[in-house]
Amino acid sequence: MSRTIQGLIQGKTIALEAEPGLADGQRVEVTIRPLIDPDERKRRLAALAGSLAYLPEEEWESLDAIVHERQQWSHRERPG
Repeated sequence: MSRTIQGLIQGKTIALEAEPGLADGQRVEVTIRPLIDPDERKRRLAALAGSLAYLPEEEWESLDAIVHERQQWSHRERPG
């Protein structure tokens, strides 16, 4: 079973925002990824969109190929 639950780091403890659904004492593996503030996410997206507006026409084909390749990769079944 695998789930994503957000939490808040407090020293070496992570306070989860939802019940994990596991027994107390159950060993788990944790991957930490900081969340981006919604305002920061909007700023980054606007900056990206603004930079793409000036992308030369010949670069769109390359960008489209990269996006397509990454979409194919993300849909592959991963071992786990």
